[in-house]
Amino acid sequence: MVFIDEFQEIAGARAIFGDPDAITKLMRSVLQNSPRVTVLFAGSIDHAMRELFTPEHRAFYRFGAFETLGVITADQWRAGITARLATDSTTIDLLALATLVERGDGHPRSTTLLAQQAHSLSVLLGRRHIDGELALEACTEALAADAGSHQSEVERIPELGKHTFEVVRRLARGTAPYAGTSPRSTQRAIEMPVRAGVVEEVPGVSAHTTGRWRLVDPLLRTYLAALARDRGCPPRRGLDQDCCWTRLEGPRSRPQINPIPVDINTLPVSGDSPASGSSVATSGCSCAAVRLLISSS
Repeated sequence: MVFIDEFQEIAGARAIFGDPDAITKLMRSVLQNSPRVTVLFAGSIDHAMRELFTPEHRAFYRFGAFETLGVITADQWRAGITARLATDSTTIDLLALATLVERGDGHPRSTTLLAQQAHSLSVLLGRRHIDGELALEACTEALAADAGSHQSEVERIPELGKHTFEVVRRLARGTAPYAGTSPRSTQRAIEMPVRAGVVEEVPGVSAHTTGRWRLVDPLLRTYLAALARDRGCPPRRGLDQDCCWTRLEGPRSRPQINPIPVDINTLPVSGDSPASGSSVATSGCSCAAVRLLISSS
């Protein structure tokens, strides 16, 4: 059994592993000739994972299947984060824990990243305790860490269709997506980012309600909400006070440390586990993970 986490990074904007097409073609060739090996690919950005496995031109086309996991509840996140931090002798107060869970909005990768950044800062400061102020600082660091991928999304969203960027930005800001645009045009502009895994429908919210749609990634949601009207770079000084981020500057220079991972796979997840040897995991919607089971046989 081979487990590869955050597999979508292989095709990330930074191309840190080299040419994605060349690497994935080599991987598939090796795996197809390894009949006794089962591979579990995990990723935290659902649409990026699907882009690697569903288009016909991709090397891993028809190489596996996706499976949706159960919801990770807020209580499970709080218990899981607290327990994982405790393994490195780090404590967290209730306010800080509430901030991380709220800002992560149930999204597996974003919540994990926020917890990792908070732990990193506590190690850097030699405090081994995370309070509310440090949790807010972790929010800033998490947004800065993802700035590159968010900018790539900003460039990709307009390519999905007419009016798409403006409608998505309205959703990020919590304003009515239909303002100034015909309902039919807005609906088309919403359908494409939904298909691309950028936007999701909020369960239990009636049609034509402002809160019916939301961005899947809460960090991308905040990044888009801060963008200037001309789609330029986000402001350097600060965001709306309703957001936890106090600035959007790049990460500060600091020594390299190895934060303890807050692995979503070690946290309790509701729902049944898939059969052994049949599936893999990606992270999915803001309230669920997605498991993709890949077998070389």
